[in-house]
Amino acid sequence: MKARRLIDGAALGPATLKAMGEAFDQAWAQIAGNFGDSPLEIESAGLRLAEAMLSITTEDSTDVAVLKAGALQAMAMDYAPAFSPQSKTKLRLHTASVSAFHLTRRAHRAGHHLQHRLSRRQSLSPSGTVADV
Repeated sequence: MKARRLIDGAALGPATLKAMGEAFDQAWAQIAGNFGDSPLEIESAGLRLAEAMLSITTEDSTDVAVLKAGALQAMAMDYAPAFSPQSKTKLRLHTASVSAFHLTRRAHRAGHHLQHRLSRRQSLSPSGTVADV
């Protein structure tokens, strides 16, 4: 696929290229079925996704989930001219709320993990007091 070659040939570091490749593959797997059966349509959509991926990637971009979400959002915004300004705003708000949800979930998990570690240390402390952290 030409799109994958475009990603693999980008002038970026190996870690970024690896993350971009994984993000592209995951994003493509998610949306490929939306572009019909015509090889030309499929190739064109893949190239649009690759261009979207390249447009949001920087040298230090190595988070696959962030790259995938950013590329899908950028690609969706390319289709947005067909939509009204209100629809574009709704799309941006939806994307922002999904991102906020995932960040909140990660913070909650991190807090839960820390709370668990502290309670475990407290239960292991011989005096029943919280051990030095």
